[in-house]
Amino acid sequence: MFDELHNNGRTRFNLNISDSCNTCYNVRLLKMYIELYGDNSDQIGKYPAKVYLKLRHMSGSYFRDGYKKVKEFRQPLGFWRTLEFNRFSITNTTNCYKREKKGNKDSSFCMERDDNRFHPMCCHYLSNAPCNDKLLGAGECQSPFGTYELTIPIDKMPLVKPIVID
Repeated sequence: MFDELHNNGRTRFNLNISDSCNTCYNVRLLKMYIELYGDNSDQIGKYPAKVYLKLRHMSGSYFRDGYKKVKEFRQPLGFWRTLEFNRFSITNTTNCYKREKKGNKDSSFCMERDDNRFHPMCCHYLSNAPCNDKLLGAGECQSPFGTYELTIPIDKMPLVKPIVID
């Protein structure tokens, strides 16, 4: 997935319903936050700290009904959402606990349920989305289970060395 994203600027990934709890049914995606992380020690100073991603839910969604049977629904392609994260403050449980022990409860390493980094994914009172376009077809709260398309802008222009004229 990361190679495809790096080389092409886009990738697709799946969130499988088989990875969810067996007793959960009709789950809806209200908010989402995405971070990409890895060893970037050799890239410090080469890239900006803030990373922008575009994400949309593809047409297939999967739900578990009250009888624990998985149902597939086809919906219109989801709206593109722009998400962002700071690559120098990736959430990290170990660093979060260390900061909390020192009394810092607002560390960027920690992620809370009502964290402002979560991006609303549909018009619903629980997502804190304004729902201004509800009458114009605001995004329906889809199941989180299905296929997503993720894009990241890539500048393929090579660095140009300045020409020095004596």
